[in-house]
Amino acid sequence: MEKYEYKKLIPGTTTRDDVENLIGSPTVRGTFNDNAWYYVSLTKNLVPLGFPATDKQSVLVLNFDQNGILRDMHVLKRKDSIQVAMVSDETPTPGTEVSVIQELLGNVGKYNPMNAMGSAFGMGGAGSAANNMGGLGAGTGNGGVGNSLN
Repeated sequence: MEKYEYKKLIPGTTTRDDVENLIGSPTVRGTFNDNAWYYVSLTKNLVPLGFPATDKQSVLVLNFDQNGILRDMHVLKRKDSIQVAMVSDETPTPGTEVSVIQELLGNVGKYNPMNAMGSAFGMGGAGSAANNMGGLGAGTGNGGVGNSLN
């Protein structure tokens, strides 16, 4: 975000509506404070066969009072950022450890007797009424013999 985009904002007189009309809705509103608005700007330089490099980065922070009047504003630049290192530790997730008993009995309760039946409800297996009638009425949703003009 360039300075000319927000230089018209005047603390003490500019309202939330004025801000939205001048520079648009905020990128993010404060999680616990709806009176804090953040406008994030990031310019990247595309590098062939590599990761894009960040050229410019800034965050415009606007704080409003309870009446919606701009109280203060400041710009955070890339030099104000804090580098955060990743931690190599893992967060334990309860319930993911498998005990010896769970390994031994792991498939108990997973048997589904419906799998032994026909491929579709209503289509009997060998010896069913549909098979004994020469295949009449066999098919999905037509387990019995329906109306026919024969």
